[in-house]
Amino acid sequence: MLSRGDFGEAYKSDVRKSAYRFMLVALAAKLAVCDSAINKDELRSFPEIFKNHLGRDIAYSKMMMQAAVDPAPIDHFISRIKAFYPNNNKLYKAIILQMISFAAVDGVINSKEMMFLRDVTYKFDIADSFFMRALRIYIVPEGKTAFNILAVEKNVSRDVLKRMYYKNVQEYHPDRLAIFAVSDPIMEMANERMQILNKAYKAICHYRKFK
Repeated sequence: MLSRGDFGEAYKSDVRKSAYRFMLVALAAKLAVCDSAINKDELRSFPEIFKNHLGRDIAYSKMMMQAAVDPAPIDHFISRIKAFYPNNNKLYKAIILQMISFAAVDGVINSKEMMFLRDVTYKFDIADSFFMRALRIYIVPEGKTAFNILAVEKNVSRDVLKRMYYKNVQEYHPDRLAIFAVSDPIMEMANERMQILNKAYKAICHYRKFK
């Protein structure tokens, strides 16, 4: 569970906790059905991905199935969360990160899921730049060269290469995600992204004969 120190007054009321859990389940359910029905992988992965936000021994599968057919729009659930935790950007960003991780359970984030996630980010009043940085953690640059990954030219100078490398490291380093109390799958993806960046940097250094 997220600590009382992290989110202050949010944990004073058991009723509020239960309501928050349902709002979170509802958002995940709406995401799951935005392109198809909820599948077994999503039902199985939900408690693990959102474990830092949820209690134990709760029938989340049943809650998700019920929430999936709830006619209320996502605005309703997001506005309730914002009412429970006003101006808590740290929490909102953590939710967005978990939602992206949930969308990626089947190995791909499709266009409908992308639109849904972007809408959630907008309704939480979080900058689109945060969403795009978070999303890129889940986009494995298959088929891209080291130069594409670090966004540099083949004749890149040593100074420019270092600058672009450190810029990417600052954006995707796992330590930056740790403050949002994200789950293990997200941290694993961030670590994988760091490995990709490190390999790209070493490959370019070798190509350019930088020492």
